[in-house]
Amino acid sequence: MCIVNSIEFIDKLEGRTGCNVFIDDKQTIRWYGDFQKRHILMQYTGLKDCNGVEIYEGDVVKWDDMSDGTYWRIAEVIWDDKEALFVYRILSCIHCKLSKGYVFGGNFMYRDGKALEVIGNIHENPELL
Repeated sequence: MCIVNSIEFIDKLEGRTGCNVFIDDKQTIRWYGDFQKRHILMQYTGLKDCNGVEIYEGDVVKWDDMSDGTYWRIAEVIWDDKEALFVYRILSCIHCKLSKGYVFGGNFMYRDGKALEVIGNIHENPELL
């Protein structure tokens, strides 16, 4: 993983649609074709989990609602265009009433980010879906 400083979108780059990804002052990645298929840009939420791991869009997180280990929720972090914030899409819920696919968020994610634990992401761990 590397930190992206900026992205320049280009309609036609050597005859293809793509973009230049600037890693630092010396390194530029041309983002199209096979390279684009093998690498994924992920948006950082600005939050860290309980272990200090950065939380990105597409991460799968888990947390216990009651803090006693009996009411676990597992969800994917997604961006909600309508609300303009990161929210959760429930993947599984142990001893709770939320069904798979239910989306919620609002202030919860930003208030309780430290209660979350990143357990994978949808790109490297598709089995979590």
